[in-house]
Amino acid sequence: MRNLFLIILAILVAFSQYVTYRVAGKDGIRPIYWATVINPSYRGYADKYLAWRKSKGLPEEAISIDVNSFGMQKTLVQGVSGVAADVIDAHNEMPYYREVGLIENLDQWPEVAGPVRKNLESFPWMSNAFLGTGNLYCIPTRYHTQFLLLNLDTLKHYGIKTPPFVTSLDEFERIAREFTDKANAGKAHREAYFCANIPFNTLFHSSGISIFNETGTGMSSFDPKRQALMDRYRRWMYEDHLIPTPAEMASFSVEYAGLSAAFSIFYKGQFAALFGGRYVAIFMRQLPKPAAMGGMLVPHGGYPVVDITYGGLTLYRGSHIKERALGFMKWCTSLDFAKAVVASSDALPPFPQVFDDEELLRPSKWTNEWDFHRHFVEVIRSNYVCSPDESPYLIGSQMNVWNKGLEAWTIRAVDAATAWSNSQAFVMKDISVNLNRRPEWRAKFARSVENQKKIDAIKEAGGKIPLALVENPYLRQYYKDMGRGE
Repeated sequence: MRNLFLIILAILVAFSQYVTYRVAGKDGIRPIYWATVINPSYRGYADKYLAWRKSKGLPEEAISIDVNSFGMQKTLVQGVSGVAADVIDAHNEMPYYREVGLIENLDQWPEVAGPVRKNLESFPWMSNAFLGTGNLYCIPTRYHTQFLLLNLDTLKHYGIKTPPFVTSLDEFERIAREFTDKANAGKAHREAYFCANIPFNTLFHSSGISIFNETGTGMSSFDPKRQALMDRYRRWMYEDHLIPTPAEMASFSVEYAGLSAAFSIFYKGQFAALFGGRYVAIFMRQLPKPAAMGGMLVPHGGYPVVDITYGGLTLYRGSHIKERALGFMKWCTSLDFAKAVVASSDALPPFPQVFDDEELLRPSKWTNEWDFHRHFVEVIRSNYVCSPDESPYLIGSQMNVWNKGLEAWTIRAVDAATAWSNSQAFVMKDISVNLNRRPEWRAKFARSVENQKKIDAIKEAGGKIPLALVENPYLRQYYKDMGRGE
């Protein structure tokens, strides 16, 4: 009975989507539907493509930004029912879309795949994400790197020298204390902190600590190194007050409606830094007097790195207008598209050809950003970018489920070891669910478990790790960089 209800519900949802979204637009042209997030830049990309077509004398085209269809669950329901968007924005959901046969192998169209494969040669740490199976199913459109963004006007106001781009944990503490001491001097209550937060994954990775084990069959083990870093972070919150506690963060008043609380506080000068990406410039440009911005990496414990994610386009296998959709996707592999991404400040385009463009590094309209964008180019061109820390047995947002175990730890309800154990339980629950739903994964998982035992024994004996056994891209890179792999 329950299955019948779900089937009926799926049919009704699919039909409503078809009626609502898959009809001809104005002028009788059935638009290319692009399922993506709400972002004004994306409408701009679509409009630039339409203008480009017009300049080339090509037939009139139409693109509809379909935010109502974006998201893995919606995409799967609509895809199975034959009414998904023609072009689907994908992030870490892409491998699953590929696995279930929802999207096309783009190597069937060399004019689209060729430029992408060429550009990927400049970004080896992304090759596994896009070419892990040997075939191309997604074209990268933007690379997102995030680190600590600095409000240079705030630092200047308190007479603090701009921090170096790379800082150790101890250096970070010194800089952050200098700011909080000066910003809160003479005030009855603490009003300023160095930053809103530092994501645990980047903090761990910058000290050579992984989330998942070598084979992705579970989380890495809790150890003294992890204990020390977690203790230090909680001290930053509750003793040093360099970072607000959850309760303190909730107490801030926000003056700029429509913007995130952390960004509003950063702009006001109560945070010297904000963890974010190049897209933060989009918000800053909306304000009457944009602040000058710079950047610094998350403080490191011996392995300074930056985590990277991507956004890309996939082609729905059930689309009835593939050639038209491919026309748009092909344009997104061009320098015209790259320059549109540069102008929007939405991440970095996956085109090394534009990384030295003056309009990227020193945009003429935004002099406050002249010490900002260069850091993102520096990160992409350097050895700071780390490969993803992931498990092949988790899908999409499941890769972040471990964070749930740390929530009680941030409010001091449990100790670090208990928090990590809780995180492990969340991860193993999702892996177990996936193995039950996908029997074809079980044999490989069993082999990976045996490989993990071999790796653990080698580590215990102090030997070098056989990289052929390591499935976690982050650890494979880390062992290679540190001379611990063979």
